[in-house]
Order: sequence, then structure tokens, then C-alpha cells
Amino acid sequence: MSLNAPQLAAVNASNELVDIQAGAGTGKTRVVSERTIRLARLGCERVRACTFTKAAAHELEQRIDQADLPPRIRARIQVDTLHGLATGIVARHGSLGSVIDETEAEKIKKAAEANREDPADVRQRNNLWTFDELTPGALNLLQLNMVREDECGVDLLIDEAHDNTRQEWQLARALRPASLTIVGDRAQRIYAWRGAEDMPSGPEWATCPLSDNYRSVQEILDLANRMRIPGRVNLVANRGRSTGGAAPVQAWHRACDEQVLEDWLWTSDGDAPESWAVLARTKDRLRLVAQALEANSIPYWAPVLAGKVWDAPEARVLLDHFYVVADLRDSLHLERCLRHAGWTDRDVHRADAGRTAAACSLWDWACGNIYALSKPADLLRTLYRLHADGADAQDCAFALVSPSGWLQPVPGLTQAMEQIPAGLSLRDFFRWLANPYADADRSEAGGEGVYLGTIHSAKGLEWSNVLVFGLEDGSLPIARRRKETRDESDRLAEELRLFYVAATRAADRLILSHVDQRPSWGRTLDSEPSRFLREAGLLEAAR
Repeated sequence: MSLNAPQLAAVNASNELVDIQAGAGTGKTRVVSERTIRLARLGCERVRACTFTKAAAHELEQRIDQADLPPRIRARIQVDTLHGLATGIVARHGSLGSVIDETEAEKIKKAAEANREDPADVRQRNNLWTFDELTPGALNLLQLNMVREDECGVDLLIDEAHDNTRQEWQLARALRPASLTIVGDRAQRIYAWRGAEDMPSGPEWATCPLSDNYRSVQEILDLANRMRIPGRVNLVANRGRSTGGAAPVQAWHRACDEQVLEDWLWTSDGDAPESWAVLARTKDRLRLVAQALEANSIPYWAPVLAGKVWDAPEARVLLDHFYVVADLRDSLHLERCLRHAGWTDRDVHRADAGRTAAACSLWDWACGNIYALSKPADLLRTLYRLHADGADAQDCAFALVSPSGWLQPVPGLTQAMEQIPAGLSLRDFFRWLANPYADADRSEAGGEGVYLGTIHSAKGLEWSNVLVFGLEDGSLPIARRRKETRDESDRLAEELRLFYVAATRAADRLILSHVDQRPSWGRTLDSEPSRFLREAGLLEAAR
């Protein structure tokens, strides 16, 4: 399919600052890949395209590879996430040890406070980084001019720019890009609660709006276009209006969630399960949907309802070993590995005294006393071999977990191992594990069965049919939380953008449901329909 005129204008824009305002379903990924390729062909020596998630980066890289560029042109292009860019800068010019996830950071914090220590000092002593420290760490190196000159002056493209935080915008400016292209949709900025800021604008920016929507029928886009959201692109269906069948947009008013599900199961009978998604503001409303689907033997997939398998104690032990293989100086996790291999408190105290006197890491002390360690000596040899070989995450897991290995293949551990992506180095694995934006519920739309997810999880995905569950005031928009510090108008504006994201996931049919009585923390509350339904002109729908 050839590019339409607005897409072509965005790809060929010659300005140093380009703002591609890509509305939902307007072919954003193709425009980003084509513009990246064009910049490389023009002779830009270093073109860096940054996306929001690793999955998006992988898709963009695949599209660029499909262009079959000459090797010298392809070598000019690098694709990564902004967090990956920051990690690379810290790794090349700083002192990056192991990147730990939120659960591990919390454990270190509790242990440090119990010992009256500063958690940051403990992490620094063991060269441990949290994911949130990588961007400010890279920014600090750039601002102190502690990086090579070739890190800066790149032609930079930032996809999903509406999700950038203030520090990420500072990082982009600190790179002193030769040109900057930002691609995003101000109507889909739904992470302000995490610090996402509005995209920059002004007369110095060349603006390229993309409004031709290749996903949804016009009736669904008419609903989206009625939303009063600053910066929203007015969408026009490239595929025209629907022809026959059920009404593309329906507002359902029922007494309770059970009635919504009963009617939905009846009306969706005959549709392929994978053509449907059921979305809600929070995952709590989805548990009833899962139960109804199970009772009717309808397949579904709901990553947001699955437990975090890496929080299981058996899986945390495997992670301890991974951390040491990635960085032998990681004394904190090495101590845990040695305890698991049989060390007692007495052994730990002896080692602490010895390495303090010698001013060395636990690894150096243990290797110097390896013949006095009995069984753990074999563990040290195994960890060193994996480290020296540069084994990836899967190889490490299989080397450590076996009936005769250091870790027994118990259910909690094998379940976690099944989630390890193939081919990931340990460093990339920790980035994948620690990335708070790479939530398990942001999977690609392609599972077998009905997709159940939060609206946040559905961003960037699409289905033929979408049921949005729980459109009541207090649910969407969600009730103000006691710890909420944002201005009420800002909070409600983000909730409206969430409603917009949910509506624009549907291609052919959109059902928006609200009930008289909604569940809330084990209680049942009388409810009023969402104010967003009133704004969309849908409150007159019959029961």
C-alpha cells in the first residue's frame, strides 16, 4: 500500500524539528519506519529511532529490515527504547552493574532500614541500579560531558512521544540532536500519573497531522471526534461507513454486570472469540468476565489477571544467580546464592570480616578461599563459567535448573522460566523484567480467545469488536484517590483520554456498558452513568 499525501509529507519533512501528529489507526508505525529509512538514505550518519516499549522497537526494526537496505545504509540506523538508550549510555560511560526490579529494590530497602542503612548506599556499594535511575544517570553523564562525542548530534526520532516524562525530554535535548522528529497523539496521553508531559509545540515545529484512519468505521470515529480533547486529530475513516449488521456504536444500560455479560454472550455468539476484547478501567471488573467465559467454555487470555510469577520465592532464587552471573561484584546477591548452597550465618560473618579487612568484593574473597568453602566452590565455578561465556538468560536458566543442578525444577520456577524471551542477554533480560512500562498486560493482540485487559494495556492494539465494561462515574472516570495530588481538572482530562483510547481500539463494533449497581471493594454501590457518555451523546440509549 502506497503512502497517502499526509503520510508522504511527514516522511519527507526537511525541517530540523518535526511534529507528526498521528491519530489512532493512521499508520504511524509505517510512517516512522519510512522516515527513519529516508534520513539514513539522505546521508545522516547516525539515525536513532526510539520507541516506548521493546515490542514496538522489535516491530519497527523488522519493518526497517524488510526494506533490504544496503549494509552501509542499514548500519546508520539504531532502534531502541528511550530507556534502552539511557542504559547504553550508562553502560558505556558510567559504571553499570546489575539492574534490579521493583520487588528486589523493595527487599533491599527493607533490609537496609532494618540495619539502619541508607538503601541507596547499599545499592551503590553493590553496584545495583533500579530502572528509574537509568535515565537520570544517563542525563547526568551527558550534562557533565562525560560521554563520547559520537553519542550526540544524532538524527533522533521519538515514537509515542506523548508518553515521555520530563527527564526523557531533558535526555533528548541533552543529546543535542541534529534533527528531532516526535511522533504521537496528544489525545492518547494516558500516563500523566507516571509523569508523562505534553509534547512540545510552537512555530519552530513543522506539524504533520495524520487523520486518515485505516482501522475503524466512521460511526466509531464520529464518537471519538466528539471528545473535547486539546490537540486531538479529527479522524476520517479510510474504509467508509459500516454496511448492515449490528449498529457499530451501542450504549448498554443494565442493572448489573451480570446482565451485561448475559446479553453480551448472547449477542456475540457465532463471532470468533479472538475478534473480541473486553476492556475496563481496572482489572477488578474483569474477574467476573473471566468466570463467565470459563463457565461457557469460551477461550480467553488475560495477562493482567495472571500472577507475577517472578515474585515467587523459587523464581527469586534464580534471579539471585542471574544477578551474579551478570556482575560478579554483586556481593548482595552472591551472599544469597551461597546461603542457598549451604552457607550459615557464621560463614557469612566470617566472609564479611575477611573481605572488609582485604577491601575486596565477596566474590574476590570467596575465590581466594575457595578450597575452604566445600560445596559452594562448585557453585562459584558454575557462575564464573556462565559469566565468562556471556550466556544468555535462557542458557543460564537451563544450566542452573535441573534435577541434579543447583536449583530444583519446582513448579513456581519452571513457570517463570517459560516466560524468559529467547535470545535475551542477561542485561537485556533485567531491563525487560524491571521495565515498569513493559507490563505483562501490554501483550500483542494475537492470543487465542477473547482478550481481557485494562484500557492501559490495550493502548496501541486493535480488535474487530470491543466491549468497554464499567462506564459509571466512580469507575470511568475513576473516583479520586486520597493520595491523588493532581488538579481535579487534569485528572478528569486524563480519564477522558482513557475513554478515547478505549473507543478507538474497535474496528467494527463498540459496546459501551454502564450499570445501576457497580461492585466496589466488596460492596455494591448505586451508580450514575459516566459523564463521558453524556459528552458523547449516548445517554438516551434504550435499556
